[in-house]
Amino acid sequence: MLCAPEVEQHPRLMLEHPRAWLSSIEGRYGVLCNAMSEHNTATIEWLKHLGFTIGDVCSGFGKPGEVFRLFYRSPSNV
Repeated sequence: MLCAPEVEQHPRLMLEHPRAWLSSIEGRYGVLCNAMSEHNTATIEWLKHLGFTIGDVCSGFGKPGEVFRLFYRSPSNV
């Protein structure tokens, strides 16, 4: 989602709408989590802004040698 050039043209929308969507689904799920490339600094900052915690390095994602980190958000860490 953050790779589209239009994202940089509308930063406010990218901060407001995802928060509302996350709030609407957080009651249905205990923890939201995934993994992202450690080199994608824009994504890391965006996830932090949305209340996600950037976690440990994880394996099994991307090409060999690429570093991925877990990220997660639960109602208790927002």
